[in-house]
Amino acid sequence: MAKEVSWTLGMYMLAIIVGVLLIVWLFAPSGSFPQLRGIVSGIKDSVSVGAPELTAEKPAVSEVHQKELSALQSTIRSMIESPAENCFESYDGFTKLGEEGMKLEIKYDSREDKTYFDVWGGIGGKQKVTDSSFTVDHVRSCVIAGDETITSNFDQRFLSETDKTVPVEYKIADLVIAEDDGGIFRFTRNRIDYGSSFQDFEGHQWLFKPDSGHICFFPTVRSATIWSCEGGEAGGLAAFCFDSDETNGIPSKVRSGNLVRC
Repeated sequence: MAKEVSWTLGMYMLAIIVGVLLIVWLFAPSGSFPQLRGIVSGIKDSVSVGAPELTAEKPAVSEVHQKELSALQSTIRSMIESPAENCFESYDGFTKLGEEGMKLEIKYDSREDKTYFDVWGGIGGKQKVTDSSFTVDHVRSCVIAGDETITSNFDQRFLSETDKTVPVEYKIADLVIAEDDGGIFRFTRNRIDYGSSFQDFEGHQWLFKPDSGHICFFPTVRSATIWSCEGGEAGGLAAFCFDSDETNGIPSKVRSGNLVRC
């Protein structure tokens, strides 16, 4: 028993002596720890501690797109102020909206009775561009699309003028205008989504005011069987209705005075 106690005490004493010697060796002027400490200090000095603070840049749109958005806003306001109904106006539309996922969302708030025109861009197109967004009171957005009867009646009333007594119809909808690839075998261009999916938007330069509370946009359709300006397709008017030289098209009829400007 005495031998075991003596052996245990001896081991403790040996551990203490080794520890003291190690400390003396490390911290002595001629020891290696000052060198090690210098290396560590050098590493610390050369490596910055902590990540730099990330500052988010304020999102903005290009100068060209800002002019186009301003033109849209001023055109809509002038149309609302006009007493005319069933009238048309042009705002020259948008160039490609592809810069960093830029898009325009048009949504009506029933509690405030106003429509928000929210512009999105910035990193990943997920930041609201406050300086470019705007609101319009007491007005809802709509489209001349969504049902065959809507486009057919519009054609008969304003374009082919085969029956000027048919009622003017439209689809009330929140909208998204953005660049879209259009799916397989189609070109990437600006398109409009009025509730189901993106549709062609070759009528993007024109707006229609059916009454004092609505401003309508023009989705369009193209197919192998449509070679002139006509209605009757649920997706919208034929794209030819917006060609400048199409006789029954909106631009020609506005120029000739057959369609009323707001």
